[in-house]
Amino acid sequence: MHTTAKTAACAAALIAALFAAAPASAQPGADKALSQALSAAAAPNPQNAAKINSLGVWHERGLHGLQKNAEKAYEYYQLAASYGNALAMHNLGDLYRQGKGVERDTAAAFQWYQKAAQAGHAIGLEDMGDCYLDGIGVEQNRDEAVRLYRQAAKRGRKSAAQKLHRLGE
Repeated sequence: MHTTAKTAACAAALIAALFAAAPASAQPGADKALSQALSAAAAPNPQNAAKINSLGVWHERGLHGLQKNAEKAYEYYQLAASYGNALAMHNLGDLYRQGKGVERDTAAAFQWYQKAAQAGHAIGLEDMGDCYLDGIGVEQNRDEAVRLYRQAAKRGRKSAAQKLHRLGE
């Protein structure tokens, strides 16, 4: 079976299991946004990746009547990231960095931030800068942190510009 077909088959099985395990209040119709996201997740594809990522956020934070569940959030983020969703990649980095729903792994966190940045996510650039500045999952390198903060600031990240200011740059 082709890798893409395998990914789609695994994703469909995962979504079916997650959907079946959703509480009654989380079934379609209970909340319009949740209903739309669950429908998107039931037919995973690149166009639905943002809604699938939203399901991850809602599970992580316990929103829209869902119980907080970092493990489910991780599964939704993985699925959305597999379709190229940069925010999901960033969210996976956060889970690894914090050890939420997965074993804490700062090297994996850095790799997910890097993937998010490569996919055009400015916060991924800033988080990579944080990692370089503090030596999180990568060897500490102030110059590289500054370079990444500058890139993030050019893409509109005010917090990256503030970090540059605090660093005297």
